[in-house]
Amino acid sequence: MDKQGLLRLTPGKISGLYFAFGFVWILVTKWLLPTRFAVGEIRLFSDSVLMWGFVGLSSVLVFGLVYARHQQFQHSQEVLRAATEELQVLHRVFRHNLRNDLTVILGQIELLQQNLPDDENHHTQLDKAKQTAEHITEISNKVSMINDVDADPPVSEEVDLAALTKDELERLRNKYPELTISATLPDSLRIIGEPTLRYAIREALENAVEHNTKSVDEQEISIEITREYGGVILEIADNGPAIPPQELAVLRRRDETKLSHSSGIGLWLISWLSQYNGGDVVFDAEPGQGTTVTFQFKVGTNISLYQSSSINGPKPTVENPA
Repeated sequence: MDKQGLLRLTPGKISGLYFAFGFVWILVTKWLLPTRFAVGEIRLFSDSVLMWGFVGLSSVLVFGLVYARHQQFQHSQEVLRAATEELQVLHRVFRHNLRNDLTVILGQIELLQQNLPDDENHHTQLDKAKQTAEHITEISNKVSMINDVDADPPVSEEVDLAALTKDELERLRNKYPELTISATLPDSLRIIGEPTLRYAIREALENAVEHNTKSVDEQEISIEITREYGGVILEIADNGPAIPPQELAVLRRRDETKLSHSSGIGLWLISWLSQYNGGDVVFDAEPGQGTTVTFQFKVGTNISLYQSSSINGPKPTVENPA
């Protein structure tokens, strides 16, 4: 086996190699060697040699296999460390250099819009430049969200999913007052996770509005939190045109190529933050029927009473069913 093959050893492969070694050893020593015909002290001596020989050779084999796995682990650690350093540099560039430069660009565009003569062509070009700069700023802000996440995933930390969702709904309502929202939420429901989960919820809600081709007053969003199969389900559905299949295909493959890539970072942000918090997310998109984003999380240990309440748009009101 070559070096690359050794580095790809898994616990299952190691067990298989050890089993094969033991099988061959027994076959050779018990059936093929002439010592099996020995008697008396010669037989006793030969059995001792074979026994200690097996112990010695198997120790060498186990050491070699474990050493190969250790080398693989060290190599993975070095790659991970280098990737982490690269990400930290990129985060600093996005958080400071790029954002500051974009602020200057946006300021200059606004000055040009104010001082240029009323020329429709010029203002159209400036509006396009401003939209592009604002789009890059938005991507920078989303990348910065990832930098707020701790290196180690939460194990015992809990967060109130209902409270996070209500906060993000209120934020969305303030941003889009004409939006129709229908929500069925518990008063409180704790899950395993941390507050950074709000970014995934926020992104899913804002995507539902920003990528909807209808006017805001014609858009509808429904949100529901339920207990199911020992976990917690959060569903966000919209009446938009649905996420394009090529976008979801990239997300399912977990990679991007020159011919197939995502148009933004939003879906990746939702997926990363969900998995980081020990959950999962599924995107169900049907053309003409909108998109449903389904989050799945683990229930926290301190579970409050599950009391449903509803919020109905366009003006949200809270009702506690009897």
